Order: sequence, then C-alpha cells, then structure tokens
Amino acid sequence: MNESAFPSVVPDVSLEFSAESGLTKRELFAGLALAGLLAAGGDAHVGIVRDAVNTADLLIAYLSGNWIDQ
Repeated sequence: MNESAFPSVVPDVSLEFSAESGLTKRELFAGLALAGLLAAGGDAHVGIVRDAVNTADLLIAYLSGNWIDQ
C-alpha cells in the first residue's frame, strides 16, 4: 500500500534499478483529501486528519480493485 506517488527509476552503482523515495500514494491522497476537507470549512483536528487518511485508503482500495461495497 506504500507505492510511491511519483516513482522514478534511476540506476544504482550495480546497474540494477531502484525506485527513489518520496511521497507515497497514501500520503499524497491523504494530503489532498485533508486540503479539501479544510477548504470546505473544517477545522484542523485529529478527527479530520483521520477522515483524510481513511479517504485515501478507500481511494487506493478502489483504484487497486480491492473495493468492497458496504
């Protein structure tokens, strides 16, 4: 679940390829969801942050085909 949001491939010394680190998809989506929730008039508190992370997890599950309708 912690795929990079902006993967880039760079050769290392052994000429094998590895992904650079940075924001994960979960971190990016949670940040975007949090920005939207705050822009809609929410106040920054633990509950709204939890909502943003839960929204990111739901989006990742949906996009990966692991969506469970409830």
